[in-house]
This record gives sequence, structure tokens and C-alpha cells, in this order.
Amino acid sequence: DRINLENKMAIAIENNEFVPHYQPIMDLTTQRIAGCEALLRWQSADGKLCHPGVFIDALEQSPLILEVGQRIIEKCVTDLCKIRDSLAGGLEESFFASVNVSGRQFADPQFIGRLETVRSQAGIPAKHIKLEVTERIMTEGPLAISTLQICRALGYKIAIDDFGTGFSSLQYLAAMPLHDLKIDRSFITQMMASDKALSIVKTLIHLAKLLNLNLIAEGIETREQLLLLRNLGVKMGQGYLFAKPMPYSEFLSLLRDSEQDEVRRAA
Repeated sequence: DRINLENKMAIAIENNEFVPHYQPIMDLTTQRIAGCEALLRWQSADGKLCHPGVFIDALEQSPLILEVGQRIIEKCVTDLCKIRDSLAGGLEESFFASVNVSGRQFADPQFIGRLETVRSQAGIPAKHIKLEVTERIMTEGPLAISTLQICRALGYKIAIDDFGTGFSSLQYLAAMPLHDLKIDRSFITQMMASDKALSIVKTLIHLAKLLNLNLIAEGIETREQLLLLRNLGVKMGQGYLFAKPMPYSEFLSLLRDSEQDEVRRAA
């Protein structure tokens, strides 16, 4: 089954079926779109989407992740450039795009050179590109960690995704040059009904403050969750309450509508 899936993924790469969909990341205080996350989707020729749970793990464990990852970075940076050009003056100056990068990509000696080439050609400052990693990067060896540190030195923002759900260790927070910590959606989903989950969320918030890390809450689906997170001091978040991941054209339309709403409120 795994070999069959990898063969299908190789064909999908040739047919450009792997694409990014964008989910807005919101400023929970102002309710404005602060940035977006590029999420990998597999869209077949007939337009059907393959659920990420079917292929993500297999892709990340395959050498194919290097090519797919590079293509998604290129598309994300290109789309970010188009967004900035289309909405010049209508975006927050700090508007950013996050893209998930696997540990295998960071362990690739050519990763930084390719990333910098794409970014410089698009004319996007590194500070507007956020690289999301998981704790599994710590298992990829010293080259991956060195690459991560070089990216941070070049000005890229680094976020740790799904913290608390994998190989969690406070040592990782001390060793990795992080800018953001993302609270996994599993904790957000449970915190309204589980005192333990709420305690974990509060602990992560306190820890992030002590380490001077920005917090982003994932998986916000209800207004009650939003209000609680805001009261606890979380500044940014994403989830179906605001919008589902969507193709570039729909995301650009969402940004334009949001800009027009701001103009009307100002008037």
C-alpha cells in the first residue's frame, strides 16, 4: 500500500497536483487578518481533494517531500508577492505567510540556497516568511538544527507547530531559535470541557511569555473559545470560526473583502 501510494504521489508531482491552500491567521484583538498559513493539499485532475491524513505522513517519510516541499515554498512566496502587490496599502505592514517545512528539508544541504533564491527573486523580506516546524526536526540531526539557526539569522521567523503532541521536551524550546509557539488544536478543542486541557493551555501561555515567544492558537471553532483565549492573553489564532483553508484566488478575495470592510468601518 505504501509503495502504491508513493507511485501515485510521484505521478501527482509530475501533474502539479500538490498545491497550497491558505488559511488566515487572525489578530484576535482587532479581528484583522495578520497573515496566513499555506497548507498542503493534493488536488487530482478531476478536482477532488485527497484528505491530508491519507498522504502527509507517507510523503514526509519519502524523498518526494524534498521536491514537493520546494514547490510549495515557491508557490507560497510567489502568491505572497502577488498579494502584497494587489493589496499595497491595504495590508498590515507585518503581514506574513507561514509554510510548513519538514525536518528532512532542513537536513537538505541545498535548502537554504533554494529558499533564498526564491525569496530574493520575489523581493519579499525574510521577516514576512514564517517557517513552521514540528519537534520531529530534533531527530534529523545537527545539520537540520544548524540550518534552522541560519534561517533565523537571515531573518526568517520560526514557529514550532503541534507543540505538546509529539516528542515534547522543554530542551527543544531552549535549543531551537523560535519566534512563535502554536497551541495544537487538540488542546483548544478540549479546553472548554476539560480542566486538564485548559490547564495545559494556560501553562503554554505562561511558558511562551517567559520565553518571549508569540502564541498562535490553532483550531478555533467557536466564539466561546475565541473569547476565552483572548481573555487569557492569546493574541493570534486560526480556525474554522474565521475561515477554512482555501485556494489562492479565494484567499485573495477574502483579503479584498476584509480591506473593504475596514474602509467602511473607518468611514
